[in-house]
Amino acid sequence: ATTTTAGDGNYTFSSLPAGNYKVQVVAPAGVAETFDFDGIASANVAAFSLANGQTRTDIDFGYRGTASVGDRVWLDLNSNGAQDAGETGGGGAEKATSRQRHGGPPHRGTRDGS
Repeated sequence: ATTTTAGDGNYTFSSLPAGNYKVQVVAPAGVAETFDFDGIASANVAAFSLANGQTRTDIDFGYRGTASVGDRVWLDLNSNGAQDAGETGGGGAEKATSRQRHGGPPHRGTRDGS
């Protein structure tokens, strides 16, 4: 059987008989697994058992993005769009990223990487 996660990440396989099972996630490109129910040694796969009539809501998977973005902020004294000699870096400038697909508040960081 197959299913697709809902927008909040939840998924369900219903009306299963008792037995041993594995859930396998086909992870989207650009993510790395950080957690699954039985450990990440078997990437994107969690093995578990179901007793008769049992409901399990703990077969979870976690992922993080693997991409990054960054460059430099500087004081462009002559407004030519290029960093010229004498135009120093702009330490302490706040930047924000947001991922349009998921919405929510942007991730914020300062110039020094914190």
